[in-house]
Amino acid sequence: MGHLWATQRAKSPEEAKCVDDMYRLMEEIGRGSISVVRKGLPWENDSNSEGEQSSKAVAVRVIKRIKGIERGSKGHEALFEELRIQALLRHQNICRIFEVFNEPEAMNITMELLDGGDLHTRIIVRERFEEGEAASVVYGVASALQFMHERGVVFRDLKPENIRFPDPFDSSQPKLVNFSLARDMRRSGDTKGPVGILTPCGSPGYVAPEILHQKIYNEAVDLWSLGVILYTMLCGYPPFYHEKHATLFEIIKAGDYEFHESHWGSVSDPAKHLISRLLCVDPGRRPSASQTVRTTWVYLKRFQYKQHVEEMLKP
Repeated sequence: MGHLWATQRAKSPEEAKCVDDMYRLMEEIGRGSISVVRKGLPWENDSNSEGEQSSKAVAVRVIKRIKGIERGSKGHEALFEELRIQALLRHQNICRIFEVFNEPEAMNITMELLDGGDLHTRIIVRERFEEGEAASVVYGVASALQFMHERGVVFRDLKPENIRFPDPFDSSQPKLVNFSLARDMRRSGDTKGPVGILTPCGSPGYVAPEILHQKIYNEAVDLWSLGVILYTMLCGYPPFYHEKHATLFEIIKAGDYEFHESHWGSVSDPAKHLISRLLCVDPGRRPSASQTVRTTWVYLKRFQYKQHVEEMLKP
């Protein structure tokens, strides 16, 4: 990875001491509870054309040193663990980190620019996806999960907002972002059998039932969340919903959902079968990420979508 932890404008990344040495910070492109994300252009490209600048642009996540994440605090340690996990996971469907500038006033992280929007926005705009496009998203996300799970990492917060795209018109390259709840089970010795994690976490509509039951859990929680996402993509609404979280959690624990004929009549049986397997209350009966990638429905529908995109891009 080279110059990951970086300690006027420098001639090279090795000489850079702060993010301003390498990048000109542009417009805000995102905002979180503790950070702002801005577009960054390398200073060396100032004389280049706009197209060349755009191709080398990065996203810069600026995290101010507010109370709770000061140097030496538990919040600061948790942030470094998040970045450590994401930096080690080099995969085409995981947002890549380039540099981390640990500066006095803020921590500035440069990473892959994904300005094609997130899956949450696409679902709102589209209302429902064609099966080929949904299968392409599932394939990319499941491929990333397979890579992570084989290395002992559980994402734990899989939801449409944490899936972004580099291209606003193509869903074939989804990338996972926001590793704040990811857990490396190897660092605590949780690597084999049913032993896993106990800490409750996740987003209400996507959390797996075993987490709500306060049981020890493992990477299967990510496949449950993927099932919720696939269901939502194909019909435009989530499988589990209630305004009161307590009631919602009871519905999730019971695995109580339906394929309403008005919305699911035109969806293929193989698609519904995969959802049923992913939304199995028993985590031991859910398919793994690698099994999901190899599902016939995913493979065939993804291939059809790929052909469709290639046809659209022909001059």
